[in-house]
Amino acid sequence: MDIEDYREEQYADYSIYLGTPDVIELTKCNCCCEHVEESEIELFDMKEYNDAGTVEYCKECIKNYKEENQ
Repeated sequence: MDIEDYREEQYADYSIYLGTPDVIELTKCNCCCEHVEESEIELFDMKEYNDAGTVEYCKECIKNYKEENQ
């Protein structure tokens, strides 16, 4: 395989990726470190766990935090 064939294969893979609307962007939660859909992430300030201020957490971690710290 020469470099031109390799580049053509890479471009073909990339063009398939660009044409696929179902590609879901995942974002890492700063609490549980799980990768979740971007729609499941919110900015929140968990003072007891993190002194970083308002950062991105998944909705499940935010819900658990609120229940534990009422």
